[in-house]
Amino acid sequence: MSPPEDPNYGKRLLPSTLDELARKHPSRLYAAIPRSATISDGFRDITVADIVRCVDFMAHWIEEKIGRSTSFETITYIGISDLRGPIFFLAAVKCGYKVRLVGCIHYLNHTDV
Repeated sequence: MSPPEDPNYGKRLLPSTLDELARKHPSRLYAAIPRSATISDGFRDITVADIVRCVDFMAHWIEEKIGRSTSFETITYIGISDLRGPIFFLAAVKCGYKVRLVGCIHYLNHTDV
């Protein structure tokens, strides 16, 4: 019997960990989002594989639009608090960026000077 694989705790980036999780357990639940504004309409399950596909798509988009970062530059995401924020964050990290996440309400409250 071979020893268990060393997961390199503390030495992996979150996108790499998520990619690995999607390979091993693609149907694992990542989130459940409401189908509509009416909760009784139920929820749609979002799997780890779904998120990885979105992250990869967004990473390709970032690379196409602004390129890969070679010096760990910062990019900002201004948006509502839903799955787009974490998807953007993970995609930006894959492209070598660090991310500043700014919520719309926070941003709007500070521009009314």
